[in-house]
Amino acid sequence: MQGRDIPRDEEPPVCRIANGITVTDEVGGHSSMWFRVEHDGDQAWMPAIPMRPEQVENTTLPGCPG
Repeated sequence: MQGRDIPRDEEPPVCRIANGITVTDEVGGHSSMWFRVEHDGDQAWMPAIPMRPEQVENTTLPGCPG
């Protein structure tokens, strides 16, 4: 799935991890939370950093199996 842009509103997350690798966006925000999504039969990981804080804080998604 490298190089493909997956719209976040179209692919709801399946599960999450809260203590992944920390990423920083271009304006200095950080997050170590990641969401797994499924797209066209493939799996991808999306960092939580571009999401609004209320989307991340209020998530009831299960943790991804480790």
